[in-house]
Order: sequence, then C-alpha cells, then structure tokens
Amino acid sequence: MHFRITRALNRGLAALVLLTMVALLVGGGADAAGPSQVALGTAAGFAVLAGSTVTSTGASSLRGELGLSPGTAVTGFPPGTVSGGVYAADSQAMTGQTDATTAYRDAAGLTGAQTVAAGTLGGQTLTPGVYRSASSLALTGNLVLDAQGDAGAVFIFQAGSTLTTASGSTVTLSGGAQACNVFWQVGSSATLGTGSVLQGTILALTSITADVAATVYGRLLAQSGAVTLDANEVTVPSCAAAPSGPPTATIGTPAGGGTYTVGQVVPTSFSCQEATGGPGIATCLDSHGAASGSGALTTSTPGTFTYTVTATSKSGQTGTASIQYTVVAAATGNAGTPGATGNGGAPGATGNGGAPGAPGTVPPTSTTGGAGTPGSGNVAVGATAPVTTTPPVVAATPPVVGTTVTTPPASGTPVVGLPHTGGAPPHGGGFPWVVLILVVAAGAATALARRSRGQRRGT
Repeated sequence: MHFRITRALNRGLAALVLLTMVALLVGGGADAAGPSQVALGTAAGFAVLAGSTVTSTGASSLRGELGLSPGTAVTGFPPGTVSGGVYAADSQAMTGQTDATTAYRDAAGLTGAQTVAAGTLGGQTLTPGVYRSASSLALTGNLVLDAQGDAGAVFIFQAGSTLTTASGSTVTLSGGAQACNVFWQVGSSATLGTGSVLQGTILALTSITADVAATVYGRLLAQSGAVTLDANEVTVPSCAAAPSGPPTATIGTPAGGGTYTVGQVVPTSFSCQEATGGPGIATCLDSHGAASGSGALTTSTPGTFTYTVTATSKSGQTGTASIQYTVVAAATGNAGTPGATGNGGAPGATGNGGAPGAPGTVPPTSTTGGAGTPGSGNVAVGATAPVTTTPPVVAATPPVVGTTVTTPPASGTPVVGLPHTGGAPPHGGGFPWVVLILVVAAGAATALARRSRGQRRGT
C-alpha cells in the first residue's frame, strides 16, 4: 500500500515538472518574439509635449502637434514652425499627457531586459529587444538597430536616470527597423547633443533639452518638466507597411573588371532608389563620400580595388553596389614600327643623241683646159680648140644621203660634178647630165681629130 502511494506521488511530481517546463518554453517563445510596441494613445500625434514650458530658439521645425499641460507658456513659435495644432493647457493637451504617462509606466515596467555594459551605447549593432542601464545611458558614435527583416520589430531602452547623446552621434535603422517602434524610457531628463540624430520616442519623467541642430525622427514627451529646443527638427514617424526590401544602389559606369593605368582618370556614375513602400533615400554615397551621382575611381597605386556605392533610406535601411577593378603601372613605350622601304624612282628616259653633225665635203675641182695650140694646119673658122679635161676629184668624205653637193659652173665652162646620189635627179633627167656632157665632148674631139688628119693628107 505504501509503495503504491509513493509511486503515484512520483508520477504526479513528474507531470508537474513537465507542465512547468512547457510553460517556460512557451514563455521563452513569447520573449523570443520581442517586446510589443508601447501604446501611446492620443500622445502619438504630438511631436513635442511638455508639462511646464515649451521654448524654442531659432527656426525649429515640428512636423506634428505641440502640446503643453498643465503649463501654459509656449515661446519661440514663430520663428519656429508647427505643421499640426498647438495645444496649451486644454483638454487635448491634458489627455495627451495622461496617455504619455501611461506609456512611460508600461515601458519602465518591462522585464527581461539585457544590461547595457557601462551604460554606453554606440559602435554596436543591436537586434530587437529591451535594453537597460540602472543609472544613465550615453550614446556616442553610431548605434545600429537591426530589425533583421521584421518591420514590426520593437526596440526599448530603459535608463534609470539620464539619457545623453554626444554631439554628432547617430542612431541608424537597418533590416526594416522603423522609428515608430523605438522607445527611450528615461528616469529623469534627456539631453541631445549638437547635430546628433536620434530615432524613436523619448518618454522622460522630467525634462528634455535638444542642443543646436539636433534632429529627432520620433517624439519628445516630457511629463512634468520643460522641453527646450534650439533650431531643431522633430518629425512624428508613421509606421508604414514594411518596404518590399532595402534601397538599391546602381553603378552606371564603369563596368566591373576594368584595368587602368596608374594616374588614369576614370569617372563614375551612380544612383540610388528606395524600395517600394520605403520612406525615401536619405543619402547616396560612393566609397570616397561623393554624393552628386558621379565620382571617380582611385588609380594612384597599382593593385586590385573595390568601388562601392551605398544607398541609405530615411528609415536607416541600406543597400550597396560594388565593382572591382585593377590598376597597373604605365607600360614603357615600344619603338615605333619601321617605315616601309621606299621604291626606287622610275628610271629616266634614255636621252636621244644629238643630231649628227653634217659631214665635211671637199668640193670637186674642175680643170678647164686652156686653149689648144693652133696646129700647123689651117683651122676652119668657128672651130673650137681641143679641150683637155682633168678627171674630177671625188670628195674625201661621202656626202650625207639625201644631200646634193654641187659647185655651180662658171659661165660658158663645162663642169664635172659628183655623181648624183639619192633624191630626185637634177634638171628632171633620168640620165646624169654630167655623163651626157662628157660623151658629147668626147664625140666632138674625135670628129675634130679626124678632120685634122684629113686636111693634113690633102695638103
């Protein structure tokens, strides 16, 4: 009997342990999903809401409503501007304060927070959850809040006393995180440094001071104290539907994989586009900080380099585009290609020899016989004395073909010339006239000789 009772108790205890473990696992699963958004009620429409006073120096710009309760003093508007209504010491401001106080208590009461080491934020990337410092929180440098693709992810920071952001510090949203889901619960007062950028809503128990040109994408809600501004911008965020993705960056020119020489100027062109449903592009910068949509590759030294363009949306999401390129030393100049061998000029035309000189000629010499000595016989009246003729002298050099050399005869004196060579015969005769004269003269001489012999015989 005792054994049976003990066995039953053991079984009951085991079941109780199992149920406890299941409960813990379920609870752990809820915590793993991250905290829920802090409900702001009617306070959600206020860019600035204070308990005692609202004061602005310079041209502050509030994109949302301005409320004050129970205080009544609002100064610095204008020159400051408010896109919504201004509510001071009225029912709307009072209701807003009531809802802001409830939101503060809800945020402060969350448990399971991760402890912030030394109360310092900055230079870190945090995922959705609750983060706590028992005393103060200080933000220096850049703090990245990564929603890991969950547009509804919530980030809550709990400060036991103060929140201080250094000058120029920033909070950047990534992975779909939205400013409407970021909350800063501050146990006393918050101070935002000059030129700092904060994402989310500050729920301060006492007061909030924003130094020169500090920018807030969220709300400044102070329960009992003042809100003091100095040329600040405060924009009430809206929880938009999750963007279809991060913004995109595009490098137009040059294409990746190019090779360039040291010192070569290589211009670039680039652009950035927000994803559908995104809040818009905040910055579009290349590796060297150029933001005009055009820049240049670095080619000062040889090596392989990466050129990157980063698109950042107003929600803090980023997208990048990169190309790689190579830089080489300038090549040594090569010798020029030898010139083509020139062709020799055309040979000169063979010169024609000058016209041959006219050959010298020796004119023929004619010897005219003198009058013969009268014979002892009687000579008939009218008889011509015998003439002794010397044969003609032929010229030493033959005349040029086609040329006739003639020595005109003296009046009444027979002339023996050179035989005619080439060309038409002189005087139109086909028989040379010189030969004819010689024949006639020979005949006449013969006749005279016969007559002379005959007379001698008769005597």
